[in-house]
Amino acid sequence: MKRILIVEDDVEFRDVLAECLVDAGYEVETTDNGLTARRLLELYGFDLVLSDWRMPGFGGLDLLCYVKQHLRTPFILMTGFGDFLAPSDVYESGAVSFLPKPFDRRDLILELETVLAANNPEISIDPLYQQVDSQVIRACERLPVDLFLKIAAGKYMKVAHRGSPL
Repeated sequence: MKRILIVEDDVEFRDVLAECLVDAGYEVETTDNGLTARRLLELYGFDLVLSDWRMPGFGGLDLLCYVKQHLRTPFILMTGFGDFLAPSDVYESGAVSFLPKPFDRRDLILELETVLAANNPEISIDPLYQQVDSQVIRACERLPVDLFLKIAAGKYMKVAHRGSPL
């Protein structure tokens, strides 16, 4: 069973996230701040961190920097302040994904599954770039994946979100 650490200062949202992930079959630990999250990561280790961006004190970006420097744990950053935080900045800082709030339960689970699969050595998925046949996309009512445009070596720009209608 995969272990997820949720770091969210909004207690109601944190509880909803935890319940959603437990229902989806994940083992979940929660905390309301980055410092406690750091201690939990040091003591127990997790398969993934799902963290809010803005929190008092040691916030999500501080925690992300720590995880990037000291651990290899995949990190998904969430925020309700999507207008102030560019996804490209999030990816450059080391997060493997970015979820602007509010988001749908299905999108959350799909994102977790994608990130965890990309970090599973038994599954070979390039988390930065994977070519998709346009026939696969046209056959769907909604986009099955986020679409990125490769703009330079190692640089990608998100042009469409998974779940968007075609």
